[in-house]
Amino acid sequence: MRFMQVIEGAVKALDHLTSLDVILDNLGRRHGKLEVNGKFRSYYWSVFLECSIYCLRHAFSRKMNDKEVDHVIILWRYLLRDVMKKIKAGTTADIAHRMHQMSIDDSRKYSLTAIKHKESNASSAENSSKNLQRPNKIYSTNVITDRL
Repeated sequence: MRFMQVIEGAVKALDHLTSLDVILDNLGRRHGKLEVNGKFRSYYWSVFLECSIYCLRHAFSRKMNDKEVDHVIILWRYLLRDVMKKIKAGTTADIAHRMHQMSIDDSRKYSLTAIKHKESNASSAENSSKNLQRPNKIYSTNVITDRL
């Protein structure tokens, strides 16, 4: 969905903005994927808002006086802020979901068979260290008996 489509939908749904929740959540999840992949930065939100307000102010100032433009810009800022808040919520939810999935994937590295393999390696390493110690004791005993 393009920016102008989101704005158009928000303006048409001014009386029932909750009808856009699913669309804005989905858009936020798409931004979450971009952020996780390093193609989107969180500071883009404020840059985007301020650039949008700048363009709106520029367009309105051609047809209205400064006081009217200020009032209209305040309303647009409220609208854009609320739309972006819902998109950010979707972004945050997507990032949290991805981080949870990554933690699940990390825990899969330690499956039951991997744990059994680690235990058998640990016990065989322990046995080999015991075997290495026994000849030393026998050797040291032989040395003592040879000297007597």
